[in-house]
Amino acid sequence: MEEMLDKTPLEILIVHSCRFLRLNDTVLYPLAKEKRRKPLLEGVNKNLRAFVYGLPNLKRSKWQQPLAWCVANILQGAGCEAFVRRGELFAPIDGCLGGEIVRIDFAQARP
Repeated sequence: MEEMLDKTPLEILIVHSCRFLRLNDTVLYPLAKEKRRKPLLEGVNKNLRAFVYGLPNLKRSKWQQPLAWCVANILQGAGCEAFVRRGELFAPIDGCLGGEIVRIDFAQARP
């Protein structure tokens, strides 16, 4: 339980609401100002990466968008204003309270 003390309300909400995902860890970090294939929404400058056991290494494009929609629906059901744009999941960092919007990304769990 001590590791949850330094987590944002959004991270705690995802860990609690998405237990079925078998989450390993979450990391919040600033996004680099580099060129991307898909431009981010205006004002988004942080990324929340959730590491999930069992995600495949290959064919990320096959599972990324359906997982984003699934988690968005779960977060919306919990009162969070999560949404999917351009195939990417976004939500307020303060969870149900609003605040700064961050991008949520899913990756295979670290060994």
